[in-house]
Parts: sequence; structure tokens; C-alpha cells
Amino acid sequence: NNTSMKKANNYPRWKNISGNLPKKHKTWQSPPRVSVMLRALPNVDRNGGRIFQEGKLMKKGSGKTAIVGRRNWKQRIFKLTLFLPNVKVDDVLPHPYATLEYSDEDGKLLGTVVIDAYSTIEAFVQKSSKYDFCFGIRRVDGAVDLFSKNIKKYAVEGHVRDSIDLRAISREEQLEWEKAFKKAVASCQLIEDLRASDLNDSQR
Repeated sequence: NNTSMKKANNYPRWKNISGNLPKKHKTWQSPPRVSVMLRALPNVDRNGGRIFQEGKLMKKGSGKTAIVGRRNWKQRIFKLTLFLPNVKVDDVLPHPYATLEYSDEDGKLLGTVVIDAYSTIEAFVQKSSKYDFCFGIRRVDGAVDLFSKNIKKYAVEGHVRDSIDLRAISREEQLEWEKAFKKAVASCQLIEDLRASDLNDSQR
């Protein structure tokens, strides 16, 4: 409900890394190469995220609610937001991630796609080949399973998924969204590299 969501937003987006607020955290001074990347990104909003892209796209349904399992296309309103850590927890950076939220025309949030360093953007979705301007979000082979205990590291509530089929109204719009997705994934990959370095240092 709105009350619980409002309460959750009072806490940092990395609250769910260990299930509770971390006991030891400190402000993180980003190295030069990250500072350069951050300057090229949108400003942080009041919820701690950086909004990359907003607009309408067609979303392919799961087919679970249809009698014969037919997957229809429905127009939804999408918002892509990147969340990067600005603190270290026990001397290690939290996981970076992005969310692709989709809502109906009344603004009701219907679901969230979690995007991270292991996400990939497919310009062509096999089952959508009869339509133009289709693309999809998937996970790379061997990526961690977001639907196990690992999902707890992301402060995302509600219906969560890690893949989706999308369709734009033009080639230009498709490329614009794909560029935004790839930029979000690249940002996550850079922070994950630094996080790996922190983990190595902490184990020495």
C-alpha cells in the first residue's frame, strides 16, 4: 500500500542487502573514472535514482491470464531509473542496479524489471518477429538468479521480473530506449568491477 511504500522510501535504496540497515557504512569517494561517468549521467532525484528514460512502449504479456495462453501486446508507461551506491557497507560497495517500472494509463504501478550488470538487451526477439521495432531485456548466460535470495539485495517491491519483451512505434524510438538500457547496464558493470576490487581487498 501507499503507506508502506512511503515508509520504505525513507531508507536508502541499498537497505535490503542484508535484510536490515547496515551497521557500518561510510560515504564513498568515487575514483576519477567513475566521477567522469557520473557527470555524464542525469542528476539524482529525491528517491536517490537517476531517471534515464520515460515514455510509452508496447509490452508483451506473459500469457498466464489468457485462456489459451495467448500473449497480447499492451501499451504501458515505462520509467527507467538507475540506482548507484554512494556509500560503502563494511568497506564494500553495494550492488548497483536499475529499475524499469511500468504502469497503466491511470498511473498504477503494474511491475518492475530489475536491470543490473548481468542484463543484456536483445534488439530482436524471436517470438515477436512479425512486428517491427521489437527488443527485449534478458540475462546473460550464467548470471545470478534474481528470483532466489539474491533478489533481496535490491530494494524493489511488488511484482518483480528480470526479462521482458517490448515494442516501440519507430526505429528511432527503439534505438533511443536501447541506448538508455545499455548505458544503465554499462554503469552497473563499472561499479560491479569496483565492488569486486573491494571484496578482494577485504579478503586479504
